[in-house]
Amino acid sequence: MDSPITHDPCGSPASRSFGCSECTLVGSEHCDDCLVTYLCDDSDCCEVVVSLDEVRLVRRLQAGGLVPPLRHRPAAGASG
Repeated sequence: MDSPITHDPCGSPASRSFGCSECTLVGSEHCDDCLVTYLCDDSDCCEVVVSLDEVRLVRRLQAGGLVPPLRHRPAAGASG
């Protein structure tokens, strides 16, 4: 399964970077239940960087039904 999270060119190869500004679903009803929206709304930054271990943890929580699926979808041509 391909991850909708893009590789962080500025960070470690073991991290990922994503933000609302590059998402095709930004401003839609999907934002209400999106982990990226939640993380970005509580921060002064416009992008979130997480480790691959954290990505794996979120996937395990999703598989167990404890968090909603990641709804972030990078727009065509988004960096990363």
